[in-house]
Amino acid sequence: MLAEVLCLSCGEPSPDRALRAVFTQNEAEFEKLKSMVVSDVTFRLISRTQVHKEGVRWVDPRTPGALGKVGISEARYAEYLKIFNDLGLDEILQDSGPTFYLRAVNPAFARGDHWKGYAYSPLGFGPLEDDLDSYASQSQHWWVFSHLKGNWYLYKRQSEPGP
Repeated sequence: MLAEVLCLSCGEPSPDRALRAVFTQNEAEFEKLKSMVVSDVTFRLISRTQVHKEGVRWVDPRTPGALGKVGISEARYAEYLKIFNDLGLDEILQDSGPTFYLRAVNPAFARGDHWKGYAYSPLGFGPLEDDLDSYASQSQHWWVFSHLKGNWYLYKRQSEPGP
């Protein structure tokens, strides 16, 4: 199932069923990641190639000493990367408060058009759809969500460049 999430040759976001299965099979790891993100609330983005902390410039974590500039230890960052690998994730984008997005590995992201992942918020999300795979909109920029469990959701996002 993780192979479907990591479908690097297909060029499309992972199917809902694959993302749902990863969540169901790894719920404890998602909860651990939630605890980490909530305790590291001042970080706006943690990814394989960038770390950004509120009020501090972006750093490339692959550059020696860069993580220290944003106040995250090498061990903590390694813990994030292990979970990214285990769950098929590319990045965490922290929103306001305890709301955050976990972008699933997706080759289409390189084109800047659409991607999918997991979202967490005690405030909820909308609009809600049962099937993100078939969802489409005429708008160039949109978000849509599907409820997983509790405060966890799947999301699909589209952001196309203008004409």
